[in-house]
Amino acid sequence: MRIIYLVVGLLVLANLAFLNYVYVVDKNTVVGLEAKLTEDSRIIQALNSRPGESVGITALATAAATCPQSCISLINQTDKTVKTTTVINQTTAGGQKGEYIIPLGSGSITELNTWKDINTAQATVNLSNFGRIKETYFEAVMHIPNQQGEVRLRLYDTSTPYIYAGNVLRTTSQTGELQSVKIGLQPGQKTYKVQMYTTISAAILDMARIRIVTE
Repeated sequence: MRIIYLVVGLLVLANLAFLNYVYVVDKNTVVGLEAKLTEDSRIIQALNSRPGESVGITALATAAATCPQSCISLINQTDKTVKTTTVINQTTAGGQKGEYIIPLGSGSITELNTWKDINTAQATVNLSNFGRIKETYFEAVMHIPNQQGEVRLRLYDTSTPYIYAGNVLRTTSQTGELQSVKIGLQPGQKTYKVQMYTTISAAILDMARIRIVTE
């Protein structure tokens, strides 16, 4: 009889040990899944917070490959809102759909009440290399260190030549913020230079660029 009790006791202990093992494994699996969902959520938030960078299908595909089924719908939703932006450092570009950034440069001005060429802010662009263009924008960040007066910015086509006098950016900011104006650029290869104007004190151009949206 003692042998029977001993066998039964061992079976009970073995069963308890097995149940404890299953609980630990399942608990670890749940913890691992929660950590994975948290990491994938961070990836999606990062993609949504950087619309100006060259992110999109590749990054989303990487996340999807390691993401559990429960977050695939979130990735698909994010994919619909992410824009592909390409920075062009040359005069040519592919004809793919998306946004293209043409950096123009930066500079400063000390002369008052006169338009001055900013020779450190210019670029040569051939719009024929961008396929079907939907919109083009002239954008810049500029500021006045002592916040006195107003600083203005415009684009000068030195090839034609032609001054875009009706598309002027302006600010009185001491810290600078992105200014943008829609502009109709001429077809073909052109060299664009930034012109700057300040009313009371010296002003700084932090950066200027042309943004091209294709369809």
